[in-house]
Amino acid sequence: MSDSKKILYIEDDSIDAKNFEILFSKIDGVSVEIANSFVKAEGIDFIVTDCQVGHDLWDDKWADYVGIPYVILSNTPKEAYNQLVHSPIALLEKPFSSDGRTIIIDALSNLDETPNMNYAEKISGGNHKLKNELIQILESQLDESIITIPELFKQKNIKDLKLAVHKMVSKFTILGMKHAHQMSLAIDLGLGQEILPPEIAIQQLLHNIRRGLDFLKTYKAENEVYHN
Repeated sequence: MSDSKKILYIEDDSIDAKNFEILFSKIDGVSVEIANSFVKAEGIDFIVTDCQVGHDLWDDKWADYVGIPYVILSNTPKEAYNQLVHSPIALLEKPFSSDGRTIIIDALSNLDETPNMNYAEKISGGNHKLKNELIQILESQLDESIITIPELFKQKNIKDLKLAVHKMVSKFTILGMKHAHQMSLAIDLGLGQEILPPEIAIQQLLHNIRRGLDFLKTYKAENEVYHN
């Protein structure tokens, strides 16, 4: 990880909280903030929440963290999943273990992801014409989304906003942006439950779209130079 990351661990059991703190105490570049309920915390990169505290996910406190990846800890993870409207990246059993820590560290590493054309290279089979056509389509759709998404959000048009956000989920996958994919998926699922995301979540989404656009423009320019 290129920069330090901060985890918010939501846990009302002091033993489980201490266990989590110990497991991350010797991991460089990772800090942990522990709370017994959802709190307003700054600079959070990742959330780990106990399922029994999960009722807070339904109220407006969760709105402060829409788009931030998270995992759920529970003695019965399958039951925990059915309680939540958003999509966690993992359901982990208690007591929290080094295996769970590995999953979280891998997810934190993806926060520093760089867009790439690996997917486009694979499906085009090395055909530059097909790859360039895909780039043009991606660029066009991202350009359109930069305009339509904030307009639909301002209008509180949940139905059309969901359609626009849903399109971005697959675009981030094509660009190899796993974290952006997870963020857009969380917003998409929330909109499916008629939950309008907070403005900060939309700003995060637009930021990721711009990152994708900047990458495509740079890649296209370099690609054209290389083949001339």
